[in-house]
Amino acid sequence: MPNKEDGIIEVISAPVTRGFLFVGGWVDLMNYERYNMQDKLIGFFGLMILMIGAIAYALFVEGAAGSFLNFTSIPSFLFVIAFGGLTYIKKDKYKFHKLGSVLKKDLILGGWMGFIVGLILLLAATPEGLRNNWEGGISAMALTVLYGYMLGNLVEAFWLKKD
Repeated sequence: MPNKEDGIIEVISAPVTRGFLFVGGWVDLMNYERYNMQDKLIGFFGLMILMIGAIAYALFVEGAAGSFLNFTSIPSFLFVIAFGGLTYIKKDKYKFHKLGSVLKKDLILGGWMGFIVGLILLLAATPEGLRNNWEGGISAMALTVLYGYMLGNLVEAFWLKKD
């Protein structure tokens, strides 16, 4: 029998048919509830269509200022996603089925931290710059909060549950 003193480590194969590799180990799917992905996708697309429809109505019918591009920001998105690293740090403290709610909280925290960073950057501007960038700065700050809540709730909705 090989042992660690000899420098030989026994290789244990994971049951591929029962789980998948998560960043930190194999996840056994036998103890997790089977859920209907079709229902989740219907809810997701319903949410997206109604949300985009409401924004389009406000922009084109109501005449609200702005455009769809005001809702896109790669730096804001990356800032919020970066807070998923907190979940990775805490992954050993929770079981896999609980990590969805932990990730949700961390993404929401990332949204609020992005808001605070945006506020600091906005208020650090000179008085002339503050007058010129006030409206755009506030909307950019709110975008990280929107990303945090949307991504966090979507991750939690699609996360596996335990029986």
